[in-house]
Amino acid sequence: MARIITLFVVLFVTSTLADIHVPTRSFVQLPDVVDVQLSPSGNRLAMLKRVVSNGERLFVVELTDLESGKKGYPVVRKKHEFDVYNMVWASDEHLLLQVDFFQQLKIENTGFNPKISERRLMILNINKGTLRNVLSKKTMNRFQSRGWQPQFQDTVVDLLPHDPEHILHALDWNARQTPQVFKVNLNTLARTTEMIGKENWSNFVADRQGNVRAGIYKEIISGGLVDTKVMFELHVKDEKSNKWRVLARFEQNSDDSVWPLGFTKDPNILLVKSRYEGRDAIYKIDLKNADQRTLFYANDTNISGTLFYSNKTNNPVGYITNTNVIFWDEEYQGFKQRIDAALPNTDNRVISFDKTENKYLVFSKNDVDSGTYYLGNRKEKSLLPIAYTHSGLDPANLAKTTQHTFVARDGTTRNLFVTLPPNLTDEPVPSIVYVTEGIGDSRTGGFDFKTQLWANRGYAVVQINFRRPLSGYYGFMHGDVTQWAPTLYNDVADAYEWGKKENIIDPQNTCVFGQHFAGYIALMARAHNPSMFQCAATIAPVTDINNYLFANKGFTIYEQLIAGWSSNGNIQQKYSPISYADQVATPTFIAHGEDDGIVRVTQSQLLSEALSNQDVAVKYVEIPDEDSYFSTDESRLKVYSELEAFFASSLSNNASG
Repeated sequence: MARIITLFVVLFVTSTLADIHVPTRSFVQLPDVVDVQLSPSGNRLAMLKRVVSNGERLFVVELTDLESGKKGYPVVRKKHEFDVYNMVWASDEHLLLQVDFFQQLKIENTGFNPKISERRLMILNINKGTLRNVLSKKTMNRFQSRGWQPQFQDTVVDLLPHDPEHILHALDWNARQTPQVFKVNLNTLARTTEMIGKENWSNFVADRQGNVRAGIYKEIISGGLVDTKVMFELHVKDEKSNKWRVLARFEQNSDDSVWPLGFTKDPNILLVKSRYEGRDAIYKIDLKNADQRTLFYANDTNISGTLFYSNKTNNPVGYITNTNVIFWDEEYQGFKQRIDAALPNTDNRVISFDKTENKYLVFSKNDVDSGTYYLGNRKEKSLLPIAYTHSGLDPANLAKTTQHTFVARDGTTRNLFVTLPPNLTDEPVPSIVYVTEGIGDSRTGGFDFKTQLWANRGYAVVQINFRRPLSGYYGFMHGDVTQWAPTLYNDVADAYEWGKKENIIDPQNTCVFGQHFAGYIALMARAHNPSMFQCAATIAPVTDINNYLFANKGFTIYEQLIAGWSSNGNIQQKYSPISYADQVATPTFIAHGEDDGIVRVTQSQLLSEALSNQDVAVKYVEIPDEDSYFSTDESRLKVYSELEAFFASSLSNNASG
């Protein structure tokens, strides 16, 4: 572990933070390296990269033979062809690519034809150099003859590590919302049914022997305008009788929830996520012993993600989050401690081991390091950097982020994160209150290109996260909008008051910013505190609840959204930012991708028009052919350059020029 490259360490500590104007493009461009995966044997590396060739950005899968050093590029695609968003080794011979194919969708009787992604699963055969859809031509012809095919074709239930030629794959087969689980041969694409289709089922879990043993059933209970409920049932299958039964029933986002995570090596021990003393915890359920339930693991944070299994014992040793792996096994905790000692002052995530657990991958980052991948070898006691996510960002030119606490008006102690510009005096500077959903690195104050861009331009950034950072687009909802929204926008106001008291925020020179659902909260915070912020900036916000729900009426998530927002027209109006357009006078920035499939561009168009009708200064930026996250360098540069100019004109800040 001692063999860390000295030059690498020195490179990032020799210079001190200076007031250097880093180009906007360096902050906002997409990562150079998106993902790195180690093959089961430890002999190959797969790297998902973005490269520039003849002035054009290409997505490539780079394969490296670690013994010979030879590199190959079996997958080279342009952005408009498809987007690889995840990859995983199914065996030494097969690399699975989960990809987005974009297509236009026509929703009858709505007048809305959004561009949506069709998610597919591709198999890259390393030895043959072939890339194929997991759905054979015969299967695709079957769907085409019926006039429809499933939107989500990328669900891998289990990689079946004991069977390198097969995986368990789920998709809607005979009807929509009725997924069927198949065992698929990765060489021939032949599929055999492991579980027949069940309507409204999801979250399938296989035991370590490769048998589908658990799943979630969703039920919509209509109760009129305000009492629609979304209920879930956890079903398990008996190991010997193969009969399914209900293990738990709970309401959406309730404290009684029981979500399956995975099995131990024992096929009768199921680990689930449930609540313990107001937070998420992992419980062990003995399916052979009257479903006896005991607390298995809990810490002071919410549990999110999937289980991390030992290749040696076939038992779970921790759980995977968006940003880290939390180990409960003492052996792996000790290993992680040695990693942290070798890479101090960074958040270090173990990505994977080879099958012998000698070679391993680590992803390391902190508030000023956007991310470095390391390849480790336990026998050789080496840990070497192999890739950087943003090669154009020098940590020496970035600003440190510090964590603080404040007490919200309801008595809850909340965390927030402060990033200050370099060469700061004792006087408060123009400030941005940055609202986030608390997903990924934002949850812990990790690297955020927006925070770093704004600090580099001379702004103090105070970041406040949602209280309930769960997985999924709508995980922050707990009850309907009247129950969760006021708490969240009051948190924003309380964070502002804390910053003002601490002499960080300039009360005459502060803007509030949020993106997507955090943009909704930012706008509501401004609406309820019109004298608090001198401007508001949002990207793809929800602005009109009624219109937002109507746009989702043709989708399976509709009933769940009704329960999380409200079907009551008066409530929808009261909790919509557009209803307050005649009560705000501060400049507003709104940006949206034309083809956003999560929050429709209509939301921003409506608010922009409503504010303009009230003579409020509005800067509206709409990007053609773009999605919710602006997935090209050009689009991101356009949006964030316009936002930078908006802050400079709305806030008095000499440093931003």
